[in-house]
Amino acid sequence: MKTNQLTLDIGDREPAGLPDYGIKPVSIRDPLILMIEDNEILLELFNYKFKSLPYDFATSSNGWEGLKVAKTLSPDIILLDLVLPGLPGLSVLKSIREAPFEVQPKIIILSSKNREKDIEDGFELGADDYMTKPFMMKEVLIRVRRLLK
Repeated sequence: MKTNQLTLDIGDREPAGLPDYGIKPVSIRDPLILMIEDNEILLELFNYKFKSLPYDFATSSNGWEGLKVAKTLSPDIILLDLVLPGLPGLSVLKSIREAPFEVQPKIIILSSKNREKDIEDGFELGADDYMTKPFMMKEVLIRVRRLLK
């Protein structure tokens, strides 16, 4: 059996402090979706779309902040880009899978990286789903609903 060892760059330091996202405690909130993505247009598009749905929605535009937000808010689902400033997406994924969450979040990778090796690495590190850009918003929403069941 062949095993691949991934070497991930996790950077040398975490950023300090986080903004107040106004998210309710886990026990009384709607399902929380966290999007870690550096494309501001995509963040705005998803924020607009999720406002009309029965989900809480938080965003982060870099890997370190996204990891910190995930550990702080314990989202139900993370929409994760792989190409991020600060901390690469695969390193974020690996760190989340190693973190002691009460319930591990489901992770959907949304990335322009579409090579077979990229997809394989994402699943090997624990992604629940992988979608390549460009994608249809409706398909993302269907996959989010499926993972929340």
